Amino acid sequence: MKVPLLNVRKIEVICNCDAHLGELITQIDAQLPNGKPIAIMQDWRGLHVAIGVRNALGQFPYTPPMSEEEAEQMIMGAMKT
Repeated sequence: MKVPLLNVRKIEVICNCDAHLGELITQIDAQLPNGKPIAIMQDWRGLHVAIGVRNALGQFPYTPPMSEEEAEQMIMGAMKT
């Protein structure tokens, strides 16, 4: 990805949601240069991106699976606002 992320933390966790049912996924928690928090989850379907703060349940509103190019466009757009 060409977007510079700050304070990057990468973790691998077992996800027990209805879509993953115990699969191992990779999640990257970081911050955009404009200060917005970002989470990127990667699974076998593609990337799921969430920009902004967690919801009341402590979860991010992830997007449907997307390609790396689509994720990069979404992130670039978030840096403009």
